[in-house]
Amino acid sequence: MKMKKKLLVVLAAGIMGASLLAGCGENNTSSETKAVQENAAEEKTETEPGAGQSKEALDDKVIGMSLMAFNHPFMQDIMKSAMYTAEEAGYTVSAVDANWDAATQQQGLEDLISSGKMKALFVNAVDGDAIVPVVEEANKAGIPVITVDTKSNGGDVFAHAASDSKEIGKMAGEYAAKLLKEKNGSEKGKTIVINYPQVTSMAERVSGFKEELSQYPEIEIIEKNVLELTPESAQALMDDLIQTYPEGSFDLLFAANATTGVGANAVTESANRTDYLVIAVDDDPELIAALQRGKQFKGMVVQDGIDIGKKGMELCIAGAEGKTAEEKIVATRISLVTNENLEEYQKEYAERQKVIESYGQK
Repeated sequence: MKMKKKLLVVLAAGIMGASLLAGCGENNTSSETKAVQENAAEEKTETEPGAGQSKEALDDKVIGMSLMAFNHPFMQDIMKSAMYTAEEAGYTVSAVDANWDAATQQQGLEDLISSGKMKALFVNAVDGDAIVPVVEEANKAGIPVITVDTKSNGGDVFAHAASDSKEIGKMAGEYAAKLLKEKNGSEKGKTIVINYPQVTSMAERVSGFKEELSQYPEIEIIEKNVLELTPESAQALMDDLIQTYPEGSFDLLFAANATTGVGANAVTESANRTDYLVIAVDDDPELIAALQRGKQFKGMVVQDGIDIGKKGMELCIAGAEGKTAEEKIVATRISLVTNENLEEYQKEYAERQKVIESYGQK
């Protein structure tokens, strides 16, 4: 029976950042759901060194980790999966919580670098520009930097693991075409897209969505942008849209992240609009509940935090062991979740959660 290896989580104190951030993707933003409105409580998890390994040996195999926020479901998936993967390879993880604040993240990473113990850094950037000086500092120290979900806009990054935002848009577009055909008899109709183009990942999703539907000349796309990336802003935009477009004047709405999806669908259900269908991105609990209600919300393209954590940590281990990255950008799993496969998706997710929840108990 394998003895427990040491896993150390060090939480850095932080200042609460934006109340809601955009979707996970290739940008300086967070995942799609609400930012946590409370600071993470300080916690430590320590277990004994593995069989045949001294404490000193384990301390020589340390990977630094910095995430946007620990108390966030998507980030929890990334963190637990990454730590599980590290433990399986005999590595320890020293993690700092940015708590949605770029300055806090920078200070935490600087502390990790100055410790002189880090063999690689696993970084989920709060801000793609603000993280650049730390990446460059790690470069000077000879520490490989691996970014996950969100990119650094400068410095030498060993590799990046994230969902392909354009492919997310294409997958959503393919499903939209299917829904329009079922609704109208062929791939035709009017589709409204809700975007927030300041966020690169969302802009890329919309680009992929449009590209996929460009093969159908009878599908018209109208793009509308929220003023802020909050459910309230999405609701305000949707209130305007249902006034501008009375019943029967459009067929489908695509929200390019969960925040806009939650807001838009809430207005749709409240107004009892049944003349159009709604799809979005990511498995926010409110969207899953909407899917289960079986009304106008028909599906979402879901990213995979567990896969992001696993592949990101595998890249860290490769960098720590002096290997080269076979690919500089590693695409992680995405999937379409609808009423037809929701139960199967939830069952698989629960099974995978059991594995990473017990990572420190093997």
